Amino acid sequence: TGFHQIDEHFQILEFAGFKLGLTPKSELPWEYHDRLRSAFQPYIVIFVFKLLSLVGLENPFRVATLLRMISGVLSWMGMCLFYFVGRKQLLTKNLVSWFLLFSFLSWFLFYNHVRFSSENWAGNFFVIGFSILFLSNKNSETPWFLSGLLMGLAFICRFQIAFLILGLMSWLVFVRKPGFRAISVICVGLCLAVCLGVLLDYKFYDGWTLTPLNYFKSNIINDRISTFGHEPWWFYIKKSFKQLVPPFSLIFILGTLLYFFFNPKDALTWSLIPFLLVHFLITHKETRFLYPLVGFLPLIFIKFLSFLDQEQFCKKSIAKSYILKFYWLLNLVLLA
Repeated sequence: TGFHQIDEHFQILEFAGFKLGLTPKSELPWEYHDRLRSAFQPYIVIFVFKLLSLVGLENPFRVATLLRMISGVLSWMGMCLFYFVGRKQLLTKNLVSWFLLFSFLSWFLFYNHVRFSSENWAGNFFVIGFSILFLSNKNSETPWFLSGLLMGLAFICRFQIAFLILGLMSWLVFVRKPGFRAISVICVGLCLAVCLGVLLDYKFYDGWTLTPLNYFKSNIINDRISTFGHEPWWFYIKKSFKQLVPPFSLIFILGTLLYFFFNPKDALTWSLIPFLLVHFLITHKETRFLYPLVGFLPLIFIKFLSFLDQEQFCKKSIAKSYILKFYWLLNLVLLA
């Protein structure tokens, strides 16, 4: 099957299939006719298909497999960069070592990071753009531009990423304050990526259109998204508790809240809170909507362990030791 959710197939692979002459227009979902979906990822599929066709390997299953491999490499790049960002926040070598293991050997990352889905690619582009901001030379314009460009690519993969970008840009303006020049260069990169998305959409839909605006009008203004189901505000808490494997799922839930509480001026706090609030407020909810955030979970997990290390909570870190051993054993089973 290959895909996690049917949108990953019907709104990306079949869109590309239409342009390749493999899928009739009558078989496309309503999102195509309403021009709601970005053409960026379908054109990646088209490029890979034509590349493989040069050597006679244009079989759709081979194309899908290669796309998952490319997704895995992109995810690995994001986790490498974010690892070097996150390790700076950890106080001991032991925590850094655990952070390394959780960043590259967590079962849920392996599962999610090979998906050629809008959630995964948008999350990866944002993680890479986010990391570049903190690994770059503060006086260099190139990293600022690259960061903006990558965050823009994240947006054209999945429009909801706008709330992550809005939060991070707000942090830059009000907390870090890098200056007007840096903000301007980041915005140039963002705008360039959005313009690329508009041009690809023009070619794909055979006419000018703004797919983000169409998406907003259809799903938010006209409330079409509600026709797919209504869930209460606590839906994500309940589902996260189940899907991230209890009782350790509590660590991710509580760890996220503790991270926000103890790091109110942190860039990650400012980025994640707007994104989460909007998704909690929207009536239709699916756990995959939060998958762009999974790359940040290893740091949240380790920061929770760092909290357990605090003297007033656990002097000998006995609780942390048992949590780590038990979690790692379960993780290896799930990884297998």
